[in-house]
Amino acid sequence: METGKPEYIYRLREVHSLPVLDGNQIAWRPDMEVVRDGTKEIRLIGIKGKVGYYACYQEIYSREAEVLVTRLVRDLMPSDTVYSSLFALDRRMIEYGGLILHCAYINHRGKGILFSAPSGVGKST
Repeated sequence: METGKPEYIYRLREVHSLPVLDGNQIAWRPDMEVVRDGTKEIRLIGIKGKVGYYACYQEIYSREAEVLVTRLVRDLMPSDTVYSSLFALDRRMIEYGGLILHCAYINHRGKGILFSAPSGVGKST
């Protein structure tokens, strides 16, 4: 049903420094840390192979999040990072019964084949 209201609001803001995370850590890898405080999620995002984080996604309300980006790296963000990591689209997809897969796709004899694996293992080569 079209209501004229946005389903989800993202507020993007440049900052000098990122907040310190407070909550229960639910995921960690060298380029991302995720914590949950109640039902709200907060993510610090980094660049694979580099030390530190350059952005933070934090849920403010059930339908609103703030995305903080450090000024030092705002021009370096690849678009896939913005859409998948910073906007936490996996959380939005789950609400609609969807799923985000990190995979390669080929068409073989009219059928699709997905190859799912972690980044850097050679799916696209």
